[in-house]
Amino acid sequence: MGTEATKSLNDEVAPFLGNVFTVIERRINAVADLAVSNQKELQKAITTISEQASRISTLEAVVKNLGGTVVVPTPTPTPTPTPSVGTMGLVGVNMSGISFNPWVPNAVAETHYRVPKEKHIKKYADLGCTIIRLPFAAERIITGQGSALVQKTVDEIMSVMDLCQKYGIKVLIECHNYYRFWQAVPVGGSPRNPKNTTTTYNGQTFEWKVIGKDGCPINDAGLANMWLRIVNQFKDHPAIWGYGLMNEPHNRGDGYDVNSLWPVAAQLCIDTIRQQDRKNRIVINGNAYSTAKNWVTYSDSLKNLTDPVNLLVYDAHHYLDKGATGGGQWADRNEVFDSQAGILMVKPFVDWLIANGKTGIIGEHGYPEGNASAELATNVMTKYLIDNKVASFQWCAGPGWPNNDELGLDRDDGVYKTNLNGIKPYFGYKTDVYGPVAVS
Repeated sequence: MGTEATKSLNDEVAPFLGNVFTVIERRINAVADLAVSNQKELQKAITTISEQASRISTLEAVVKNLGGTVVVPTPTPTPTPTPSVGTMGLVGVNMSGISFNPWVPNAVAETHYRVPKEKHIKKYADLGCTIIRLPFAAERIITGQGSALVQKTVDEIMSVMDLCQKYGIKVLIECHNYYRFWQAVPVGGSPRNPKNTTTTYNGQTFEWKVIGKDGCPINDAGLANMWLRIVNQFKDHPAIWGYGLMNEPHNRGDGYDVNSLWPVAAQLCIDTIRQQDRKNRIVINGNAYSTAKNWVTYSDSLKNLTDPVNLLVYDAHHYLDKGATGGGQWADRNEVFDSQAGILMVKPFVDWLIANGKTGIIGEHGYPEGNASAELATNVMTKYLIDNKVASFQWCAGPGWPNNDELGLDRDDGVYKTNLNGIKPYFGYKTDVYGPVAVS
């Protein structure tokens, strides 16, 4: 075969082979993730690799029989993001455990709830994570209005803070109570408000009461007092990032307009905390489960909160699924998303921050393991938030999640789940100032 003919054949075959090798490379990379959780997909991947390899062998044989030489181009590697310059983390995770089962009286660690250990903290530090959000339960740290802090819970939170300091991680400690408080219903009695949510443990009924309503053990002043005591414990800890006053306040058909109650309680907490701490951030969650998508509808009034040292940070939450319900309520964990879906859901919140000159974070977001479109949408959204200097925390890392939980990032055997992949490339990103900032 002549030189020109050989070159022509190579020009036609080489690009095809390059594409085939790229497919094989991607398939092989996917095999490890698929091997544990999905044998059918594994077999499909192996079959595809085998078919592509067979096609390559056939083409090579044809070209060699014609006297040519096959030159296969090297596939272009996926670029690794370069961490931004700064000292403050932009991408982190929620670290679960301490807030589990808050209604259980005399709860026992590792039985009713979990305390993150060194292996959980180190695992994320090794990936470059430098910030976490640490939920706790009010019912576990105080016993009622004006009570002293429960020392056992303080010690458990402190143990996590100390580990985070050891590994260079900052901590946002947050009250995971939804502007409510669990209280036992007297034996033989009925819930104070029949519209309230209830649960049962060991034959005892517990009622979830709006703070300050229906005989709740604490009111807004009690909440502020709890935070004053917490601040006095942690304000000088080198790992403190800030205080999350209340996770996801919301209306739920119990007869109270929490959307109106929460801003009043938040301002009281701010004023009380600033009596003792004027250097750390105070984080304000939005109404309606802190929805980022509908932030302007439910949380616009929070812009009127005041802080004498101007260190308020607003916290919105975002889940990709239909209705943005998240929290384990995914109707279809294989739901397909557009790559821009995450940006479209958080943009109303970011735009509000920019318009009002505020600083904010996405305190919760997440997606199910194995959903490739959700992973891509999360990756694209995370880059958008980084560009705006808005920190974000994926839900949820740490101990205690079932291996097949939709949003859990960890298995108890220590294996990383693949739904961490959407943010993992960005753990090293930092900033010298939190935003947002307008992106040109």
